[in-house]
Amino acid sequence: MYNGITIGFELRPCIAGTKKKKGLFHRWYEDPHAGIVGIIEYEDGSVAKVTPKNIRFVDGASKF
Repeated sequence: MYNGITIGFELRPCIAGTKKKKGLFHRWYEDPHAGIVGIIEYEDGSVAKVTPKNIRFVDGASKF
């Protein structure tokens, strides 16, 4: 037992891409050609690499 500490991987809802589609952010990735990008899964199941400037997280202003 680890005193109730749980380490997990949580997807974050976001609006992403140049078309501003709803998606789930999976993780950051360093692409050799594009630099740092986010791996985004869209509602239709497609996956894309998106630059940070084209990702807006929408999982809660209450955290700030």
